Amino acid sequence: MAIAGDDVFFASAAELNAGWRKGDYSCQELTKAFVDRLERLGASLNALALSLRKEALNKAKEVDGERKRERFRGRLQGVPFGAKDLLAWPKHPTTWGAKPYADQVFEEPATVLKKLDAKGAVLVGKLAMVQLAGGGGYRYPKASLTGPCLNPWDKSKWAIAALSSRRSPEQIPQTR
Repeated sequence: MAIAGDDVFFASAAELNAGWRKGDYSCQELTKAFVDRLERLGASLNALALSLRKEALNKAKEVDGERKRERFRGRLQGVPFGAKDLLAWPKHPTTWGAKPYADQVFEEPATVLKKLDAKGAVLVGKLAMVQLAGGGGYRYPKASLTGPCLNPWDKSKWAIAALSSRRSPEQIPQTR
């Protein structure tokens, strides 16, 4: 059964897992839908650091095989997710959002990603972030390797500034 509409992108992890368990959709269909959306919207919003399409679809196929064998590992199994580029994923860059670390690659996954993987959750991509997790502040667009993460409802504003402040809309930094 194919994924229809945008509702699935706003569903909770519990709802996604329940739909997968019932067979409303396969993990492969769900993962493809999330990767497609992340690649389409994430890049235009400076929100995507790295797509993991190939690995994610392979993992999704494995997870679907487990459902066929009735091997259930928990409430996150079959649920696609993205992780900030602060967390290492083997053999892929972990930039911490900063240019000096653009070529940094680790051989082992971050512990939290290893645990999520063991539960059958599907990592679809690494998400852009403010350099060094915001340790140097975020007053300028250059504070992120990918540029300022844009607000999807108003691309003239930075998403992070709107979320992390109690400023009025007029005080939120503009991208231009």
